[in-house]
Amino acid sequence: MKKQYVIARYFRGWHVETMCQPTTKKDADKRCAKLQKEASPLTEYKVLKIGTTNKKVTYI
Repeated sequence: MKKQYVIARYFRGWHVETMCQPTTKKDADKRCAKLQKEASPLTEYKVLKIGTTNKKVTYI
């Protein structure tokens, strides 16, 4: 199974950072729900699908 999902953090609707290494959909959803529960009302976490993990991925 390819690991194609990452968790991104948004602050007031703007993308701030990518939170983790590529993971599976199920694991990403669980981590995202846990982070969202502890987050402030201005912060939002979303699960994003990335294209492929065979290429080098640069995180900002």
